[in-house]
Amino acid sequence: MPEPATDRGSRLLLMREKSGVQHELAGRVVRAGDRLELALNGPGRSAVWVVGRYEWNFQSAEPPFFYLGLSGSNQELMIRLPSNALLRWPALGLRTIDSKEEGA
Repeated sequence: MPEPATDRGSRLLLMREKSGVQHELAGRVVRAGDRLELALNGPGRSAVWVVGRYEWNFQSAEPPFFYLGLSGSNQELMIRLPSNALLRWPALGLRTIDSKEEGA
């Protein structure tokens, strides 16, 4: 059963379908290249949300990756997503830090 979408985020769920395996987030299929928001621990352990790109090789034994663009360069930081990572779909009206924005 999909986790409800909240401002606090959800965990990726590995789903097995006839066509293979895929991740779902808050009831929606996540595709390679999708923009998602990842919760990072901020001051006092409050969440700081950053926007990045989801990538995965569709091998259930391998974790997906989250890519953050580094400000002022064409380089990216690659994060191997742990199974307990909190993610959410970007939504209008929610303040996030886009890793491509100046000063992020």
